Order: sequence, then C-alpha cells, then structure tokens
Amino acid sequence: MAHFNIYHVKINDFHRLYEDLIRSIAGALTDLGHTCTVRLNSFSGGAINILLGSTIFASRYHRLPDQLAGRRYIVYQLEQLDDRHGLLSEWPEYWQLLQNAAAIWDYSPASTEYLRGRGLQNVYAVPPSFHRSLESFRPRQDPDIDVLFIGSPHERRQRLIATLQARGLNTVDIRAVFGEQRNRFISRSKLVLNVHAWDDLAVLETVRLSFLLANRVCVVSEESDHNPYGDGVVYGSYGDLAELCAVYARQDREVREAVAERGYLAIRRIDLVTILRDAIREMGAPALGSLVAREDDEIDPHHARARPDLLTLVPPSARRVLDIGCGAGHTGAGLKQRQACHVTGIEILAAPAMRAARRLDLAICGDAFAVLPSLGDQGYDCVLMLDVLATVAEPAALLRLAAAKLAPGGVLVLCVANVAHWSVIQGLLQGRWDYADDGVLDRAHLRFFTFQSLQALVQEAGLQVSAAATTRLNGGAPPGVVVEAARQSCPPGQDVDAQLHSYQFVLACRKV
Repeated sequence: MAHFNIYHVKINDFHRLYEDLIRSIAGALTDLGHTCTVRLNSFSGGAINILLGSTIFASRYHRLPDQLAGRRYIVYQLEQLDDRHGLLSEWPEYWQLLQNAAAIWDYSPASTEYLRGRGLQNVYAVPPSFHRSLESFRPRQDPDIDVLFIGSPHERRQRLIATLQARGLNTVDIRAVFGEQRNRFISRSKLVLNVHAWDDLAVLETVRLSFLLANRVCVVSEESDHNPYGDGVVYGSYGDLAELCAVYARQDREVREAVAERGYLAIRRIDLVTILRDAIREMGAPALGSLVAREDDEIDPHHARARPDLLTLVPPSARRVLDIGCGAGHTGAGLKQRQACHVTGIEILAAPAMRAARRLDLAICGDAFAVLPSLGDQGYDCVLMLDVLATVAEPAALLRLAAAKLAPGGVLVLCVANVAHWSVIQGLLQGRWDYADDGVLDRAHLRFFTFQSLQALVQEAGLQVSAAATTRLNGGAPPGVVVEAARQSCPPGQDVDAQLHSYQFVLACRKV
C-alpha cells in the first residue's frame, strides 16, 4: 500500500471550496488500505503528492511550476479546459504545471478528452463521486429560501438571479461562505441552482453537484455536456431555468424530495472508492511507485514560497544582500537570477535552511536574535525581512538589529500582513478570530500590525519609509457591512478602500 499526501493548494480563503472533495479523496484512499495526509501548500517527502485546490492561480502567484521543478506529482485537474472560454488561455503557467505532471486525475469527460487531444499522457478519469464522508446534513423540513446559488459571479449568472428575484422568489446568492455556514444556507433552501459561467462552455459542475446530491438536495441545473445523474437533477436550458425554479419552488415539498432522493441514489451509484481503485490499477504499481517523492523534496508552505513580486523594491545595484527568515532560499535565488549579488540567508529551522544552502551563497541556521550580532554592521546593501516581524515577540528589537546591518544608502525591505484587512474585520463583526495555517491570522503570528502601527515601528528603529506598496488577494470583496463599519470608524483623510483591500504592506526603508 502507498502513502499519499494531498497538497491542498491555497492562495486565499477560497481554498475551502475544495474541502469536501479533499475529505472524500482522503477517505476513499484510506478505504483502499492506503494512508493519506492533507497539508496546506505542502509537498511531502516520502509520499505520492496530489495537487488539489486553487492550482491554476497558484501556478502563477506561487510559481508552482518552478517550485516543483524536478519533482513528480499528480494534479487533480478541476478546471474547464477550452481554447476559447474558461481560464486556461489566460494562465499559461497552469498548462506548464500540467505538462510537467507525472500523472493527471481529471474530473470531466470533456477536459479528459481535451488533455489527451493536446498530447498529454497519463491522464486518468476521476470524476467527483460518492463517499460517505460527504454526507454532512439533511435539508430542513421548513425551508425559507426559495432558490440558492453558490458560486463565482459571472454576468449570465447574475442576470438569472436578478430575474428570479424580480419574479418574487426569495433567491440568495452566496460567495466566500464555506463549511458549516454554507451547509446551513443549503439546508434552508428549497432548491439549489446550478448555472454555467460561460455561454458556450457547458461542462457540468460535478464538484458542486456531487456534494449536494450526497446530502439529498433538490438541484435545478442548466443543461450540460453530460448527465451522470439521470432524473436526479432537474435540467433545463438557460432560458427555461427561471420558470423551472419557480415551478419547483412552489411545488409541494414531497415533489422536491422525490427529485432529491433520485439524485442521492444516482450519486451513490458513482462510487469514489471503486473509481480510485480502477485509476490506480490503470496507472500500474511500477508507475505509482515512481511517484513517491524523495525525502529531501519536502516543501513546507512557510519556507518554500518565492516572492518575486517583492523584489521590485530591491535596488538593482545591491551586491550584498541579507535575507532574514530566508526559508528554503527561493526568494534569494530569484534575486541572484536577476542580478549579480551575494545573498546570505538566516533561517531558524534546520530543514529549510539546508535547502537554502543549495540556493544561496551562505545560509546560517539559527535564531536571528543570536545570529545578527555576529555579522558585521553596515555590511549589506539590502536587508530582506519578508513575513518575519509578525512571528517574533520583540519586533522592534529585531528591526533595530537588522537596520544596523545596512550599509550607507542601503535599503531594508519589509513585508508584513495587514490585520485591518477586510477578511479579519468581517470575522470580528461575526464574533470570530480564527487562527489558520496561513494568512493574516497565521498560527505562527505573535504580533499584528496596521499600516500606522508598522510606520511607528519603523520610525522607532531609526528608519524612514522611502517606498511603499501592497499585495492584494485575488477573488472576494468586502461585504457592505464591513465597508460601512470601516468608513464610520476611520479618521478623516484615510483611504478606507486601500486599508480594507491591502493584504500585506511592503515597505522599502532607509536609515534616517
């Protein structure tokens, strides 16, 4: 039996869209006698790694093809692939990731055919299917929502939702709602609507539908390229969907329950354990064994992420660079590719420090508070402190130590998460402060900053900001209640939108 690791690809909170599918894949592999771990943005040594999640976006923003170069992995391919529609034409990095994959598990007959037609080998059909772990709730007997839509906003979807609301149907459109909170919305709904994003791309959204059907939900869907569920889903053309929703929302509950029961029986017949067993057999034991990653291929999300977007603040003239908290050395390696420079890295953890030593001119394993005094003052043209200050108990003291290493005219580049980001404020308004494996509320963070408090810290260390930038998350927007709360509390003259949308502050600082 093999050991698998699901590399849960995350770039923002929308990675949670894939939690149910990941749970079912892990459960089915375990049922087959394998072992399986699930790790956020982590490539596991000694395991067969399956990339699953926001993979297309991470291909660019996390530079996955570069990170995983030379490693063998499976991509669970969940994108609608088409040369005219969808996202593929805009994200060539994703195609590179697919080309480099040792195997591809694909969710849709259309995209499986597309991949094989483009000459990719080792493509295996693994449609989202039934596993008992998907059964999470039962619909309420007294639903108060007529129609629920779950998904990203596209013009044709929003147009249909507006039509339903104009017809007097209580239609709710939710995004960025996951887990139990999403399940409560579904359980309150008479039916869930499924609509394609593009006019001429009718690939069935089986990831979403398999979960709904496993929980006995009545689904009305736009007609699609294939129908694995028979009469367990109510299908109609785009033009007929508003009328179909109105009819089924006003039907007796028993009518909708009958549709939902047929859908449940249909998805039960598509068994994930059987599908994975057949795919693994088709791959063959020798090929499967060749996918086991070497132990030194381990990638941890906190130490393997290159930050080429931040290097714009590093002077091209910098010849000696100190990277405090260098992780596995990817950012420093990217800088060395851009310009001739000597990069010294400091990393507290041994495993990433060993990998950094292969990429940088010098990698020192140790606590920055202990290492920095041993390095000569004024010896570096640029000092990098990327995602470091929030992880130490005394950020002011560390910043002063780092500033002392700057040569005359040198630049210190900081990257710090913004605790005033709208996602944090939204959680507070809901009474939540939920630590996570990554992001602003990373479990490793000991200190939190707004732009004003970060500026004060910089000044305290005898530095001044010479340039500033921000990073932003892709997808999602602050709800109106968050925007209104921020506008009411912000001092006059502050840019509320910039404060809410800034995910990280990136500052270039010089000695006063």
